[in-house]
Amino acid sequence: MFGHAVMIIKLVRPVLSDGDSIGALLIKEDLEPQYGYSDPDQAEELQGLISAADVFAYYEEADLGYFRKMGGIPQTRINVKKLAMILFPREGNYRLYQLAEKLGIAKSENELDLISGILQKCEEKGRTFDLTFFSETADWLDHPELACFFQMLKSAVLKDYPDRPLRVIDQNDFPEEGLFYQPRKEQILEDKNWVLECFRQDGLLAAAMPGYESRDLQVEMAGKVIDGFLQSRNTVIEAGTGTGKSIAYLLPAVWWARKNQQKVVVATHTIPLQTQLDQKDLPFLHKILPFSFRGCVLKGKGNYYCRRNDQLERQKRTHFTGEEKTAFLSLFVWRLETRTGDLSELPQQPGMTSVWSSLGADSLCEPGRCPYAKSCYLLMARRRAEKADLIIINHSLLFSDVKTDNQIIPEYSYLIIDEAHNLYQTAISQLGFELSARSIDWLLNGIAGTGRLSLVAALTGLLRGEQFNLNGSELRDKIQSVSQSCLSLHEQSAELFSFFASVMGNQNGIILEEAYVGSEDLSFFYVGLENYLERFRTLKMVLESINKLLFSDNDQISTIKYDMIKNIVELGEMIKGLEDILKQDRQGRVTYLEKNNGIYLKHSCIDVSSIIRERILEKNASTVLTSATLSVNGNFDYFTKDIGLTENFQTVIYHSPFDYKENVTFCIVKGLDVSSAPGSLMAGEIAGFIGRAAALLKGRTLVLFTSYQLMQHVYHQSEHWAAAEGLDLLAQGINGRRESILRSFMENPRSVLMGTNSFWEGIDVPGEKLSCVIIVKLPFMSPSMPLVQARSNKLEEEGRNPFIELLLPEAVIRFRQGFGRLIRSGTDSGVMILLDDRVLKKYYGRYFLDALPIEQYFTGRSEEVLAKMNKLVAE
Repeated sequence: MFGHAVMIIKLVRPVLSDGDSIGALLIKEDLEPQYGYSDPDQAEELQGLISAADVFAYYEEADLGYFRKMGGIPQTRINVKKLAMILFPREGNYRLYQLAEKLGIAKSENELDLISGILQKCEEKGRTFDLTFFSETADWLDHPELACFFQMLKSAVLKDYPDRPLRVIDQNDFPEEGLFYQPRKEQILEDKNWVLECFRQDGLLAAAMPGYESRDLQVEMAGKVIDGFLQSRNTVIEAGTGTGKSIAYLLPAVWWARKNQQKVVVATHTIPLQTQLDQKDLPFLHKILPFSFRGCVLKGKGNYYCRRNDQLERQKRTHFTGEEKTAFLSLFVWRLETRTGDLSELPQQPGMTSVWSSLGADSLCEPGRCPYAKSCYLLMARRRAEKADLIIINHSLLFSDVKTDNQIIPEYSYLIIDEAHNLYQTAISQLGFELSARSIDWLLNGIAGTGRLSLVAALTGLLRGEQFNLNGSELRDKIQSVSQSCLSLHEQSAELFSFFASVMGNQNGIILEEAYVGSEDLSFFYVGLENYLERFRTLKMVLESINKLLFSDNDQISTIKYDMIKNIVELGEMIKGLEDILKQDRQGRVTYLEKNNGIYLKHSCIDVSSIIRERILEKNASTVLTSATLSVNGNFDYFTKDIGLTENFQTVIYHSPFDYKENVTFCIVKGLDVSSAPGSLMAGEIAGFIGRAAALLKGRTLVLFTSYQLMQHVYHQSEHWAAAEGLDLLAQGINGRRESILRSFMENPRSVLMGTNSFWEGIDVPGEKLSCVIIVKLPFMSPSMPLVQARSNKLEEEGRNPFIELLLPEAVIRFRQGFGRLIRSGTDSGVMILLDDRVLKKYYGRYFLDALPIEQYFTGRSEEVLAKMNKLVAE
């Protein structure tokens, strides 16, 4: 492709600035290595080549300082990593070695070979595009280097494929069946025993899986699922790790759905489990079952790429940052490849986060009336769901369906809820209302801001155009009213949230009731909220009046009206939430402030058990609720009361088949005052212990915290020993998002991963990559959290003990989840360490110890536990 010399370098700025040697690889047009340079002393040989060369650097843009020293300036400097992010948008990890492996490039210790290979893959991928792609991307190439590369690609395509047909990207038609649906001869047997026989040693599963061993627990669980369906009875199943629960409920579910022509819905809490069911388990069942079935994933509107919203965003490209334009370039490639339009396929690379939320379908979306309906991913997802036998959703969508009176999920009567221990908290979150200064600022910036093309700017542009039949004077006055209303609302918002900050002080949350904030502050709150609400209403009315003025069918006006109606709807939702707060209805609801990367005003149900019972459990013929952790020492009362399950249900526990006695060493460290001493004082001691333990195991350690603040303190106290031991220290929110640091942890065994709440579950790291889990504190919820406080108050009013009936069972279930991170397969082994010795000192400690699948544990001070670990490592 390249008509002159090309250099590929691994560019690292500190190396260049120090003047040390830099590796450079000179390659010819066919990308075959010819010879290399590793020492700047060979400058004479390089000088004649530099000025005619294209330099492809990895990690950063090329630094010209090096080349000036060599006596020439290269023709172009192109970032190979950025090219890979654009041309391979779904890879997610763009570290050199990991990306090279994913792209199938031969392993090499020479990084220059890998960079060369990646560049070659980029060229090969680019040559598959047609001229439509190059025309669409031309306006987004704000870097001359990128423009140069894409121009060379376009020239190569024109030369090699002059007759390649153009493709109309926005009119792709995809099959509405599941991606692996293949009709075939039906053999659906009526007897449930046929299903159970599939799990036997000579059944379908064994025939398809070499080395398969029938598990009695899995057979029994499948039978319980079928019995629940047959008897129209709810079933609560606790199935320990290794039970094989996903297949134990999926196989009966698809059999039942096909036999009775009844949809079955499966709801999960975490994305990894949803992905496993969709991409691993269902395709496996499609392959082995003697009958066909349709399975699909259904998500909320905002998860599906919307072509209309894409077009609206493109109009703002002159306001995009360089990173956002690069993200959009990767989006152009992704659109050619995606079959589902699910935006979660796109990694959260720099620039993508800020535009991601604008690309999904929104509350105004009506696929049937949209000009892009023929290729609408949301519409296709809904059609697949209508035809599906089994639909996979998440807990959030389940409650979104409840809020919309069952307008989202196609009608169904059979439901399986996996990871059901999260159901109550998801209901609290989804059925509540929240508002933050950040969300208000985002809304107001979209209406009258100075950043991207705002609504006010678009309306002002109409006035300048003068080609539309509009009342210019009236529109001008109303535009001014919009700007004034936005300014007024912004000022009121700043004042109100400043008041919230003063009320909260150093607290992370507070209930907005007289007992907690006093009568004077409470009165000020309601007066301020009334004024706040009035400003929302004023802005909404002005936008509605402008919307009535715009009646042309012109595309520009249609776009503005669509954007305006979205803002009107969003304002309406905020107004409704504020009105609910001002009703001051204390029956079963609580209004409070919470601090989490900003201050939030929230209004939530205290008890959602009646909603779950009436809108989910009683609606369905049968609901199966399953998880590895639902009981507290064999008792399901806490869980069943939480979800309103009071009659017509059965419960069963299937303990994990793994040999924890042989494979887990559980140690409790005595003498660390982690439960009462301030985190800032204990951070050094905790970090020291973690460092010595991780050094013994050469990484492979997960540390679970209950406090983000304590984790930060410990992380910063740990950086020195991590560097000294050559270990990669990864912390949630410090080194990246949950998914990215988990991926880094799995790719590099010499790592220590620190996480808070979301790392206590949904982490599946089998084998030797994880050999030690350290739990810093028992995972009690803070009694001062507003919702916990409100629920505790309610229990006390009923004459019940909040600690015994709320805080303790929640902590035990959470503790079991954390413990479950260590052993994920029958061959796993490792060390579990608890730094909180309250399990030995307090009466409630036995609840935690009795909840674990082991009977013996080792106790000792830090040195004794480390000595025990050293002995284990030596063995």
